[in-house]
Amino acid sequence: MTGKFYIGLTLVSIFAFFFLLFGLFHRLKISPSKTSDALAALTFLSAQRTYPNDTIPNAAHYAAFEYSYQNLKSGISSTISVEPWRTIGPHNIGGRTLTIAFNPQNPNTIYAGSASGGLWKTKSAGIGPDAWNYVSTGFPVLGVSSIAITPEDSNTIYI
Repeated sequence: MTGKFYIGLTLVSIFAFFFLLFGLFHRLKISPSKTSDALAALTFLSAQRTYPNDTIPNAAHYAAFEYSYQNLKSGISSTISVEPWRTIGPHNIGGRTLTIAFNPQNPNTIYAGSASGGLWKTKSAGIGPDAWNYVSTGFPVLGVSSIAITPEDSNTIYI
């Protein structure tokens, strides 16, 4: 191959590059006629809530607050006895559980596979604040999406 061939190939490549670049810029040109109707939608939504005015006056906000505080609170407390909130559990808050498998020989033993926490086991059917314990597999396990327990030997588990 001669040097003229390489020079010609280079020139053709440069012209092709500029031709493609010009076509790309021509296609990406934004049309000024296309506009969003978001402002019109928000104006319509606001007009429904503020009719006949343009805005909701601050005095109206305060009057609505006073009305709800005096009338709604007394109406609820007279008909319903409200108890304070208290935590009832679970106390062992976990993450996303992908799979659950029950031991066929002992239904109180349950295995759970989590999305990013490995394999977990309970021997008390999940009852109690410290019911679940992490099962170390000896391998770097992050997500467990399926669990299979051998029906004849519950010590053989596939994850």
